[in-house]
Amino acid sequence: MATSAWFVPEVDDVESGMENARSCVRGYLQQFGYLDRSRAVNQLDFDVDDRAALRSMQHFLGLPATGIYNRETDMNGIANFTLQGNKWPNRVLTWKLVNASPDLPNTEIVRALKAALSEWSQYLPNTMSFQRTSDNADMLVQFTGKIHGDGFPFDGPGNVLAHAFFPPPNNGLLAGDLHFDEDEDWDEPFLMQVALHEFGHSLGLQHSTDPTAVMYPFFNNLAKLQRDDIAAIRQLYGGSGSI
Repeated sequence: MATSAWFVPEVDDVESGMENARSCVRGYLQQFGYLDRSRAVNQLDFDVDDRAALRSMQHFLGLPATGIYNRETDMNGIANFTLQGNKWPNRVLTWKLVNASPDLPNTEIVRALKAALSEWSQYLPNTMSFQRTSDNADMLVQFTGKIHGDGFPFDGPGNVLAHAFFPPPNNGLLAGDLHFDEDEDWDEPFLMQVALHEFGHSLGLQHSTDPTAVMYPFFNNLAKLQRDDIAAIRQLYGGSGSI
């Protein structure tokens, strides 16, 4: 998930070939999975792959898929990478807080995480619940910064707030884990709202194109699941709860 603070290059700068502007666009497309991350980010010319990546992003946002960086292509706030999700078996899922944040006490962190999980649990099958553990857990929650070993480095204050990984077999040992950018200024309500979105990914949901949904890729200050989120989690797990 990301804020709306991402640097937005000027359209004229991109189309005129300004190096920093095009590198920003290409790096952005790589960061969020629209463009192969193995590609260099310092090429001056946009090629077929760059245009195709822009079309993919525009299509997701419901914009005309022109492949051209234009004023309709808002580079602000698109959230973390999009992967193919899976789902957990209908059982108790365990989670573990790996480390603390200097921004707030552990009691507040745990309370925020429990509140986020409580929202999702309302719409899961009765055979599923969440339990905190100190042992090996399905979902590891970690505060970290910059390069932290998962191939998706954070970028300092603002911009990308957190990211999470889908259930197994996706992402191997990282499956289900949540990483929060330690460079953000966390408080309990803010953490709960971001965790609500990220736990959706940990449960297997991808992003929603509904701008009123928690799973919309823009951070939208929601602390309650919306109709689209509830419909999605019920379709994936066959849970209960009204929409």
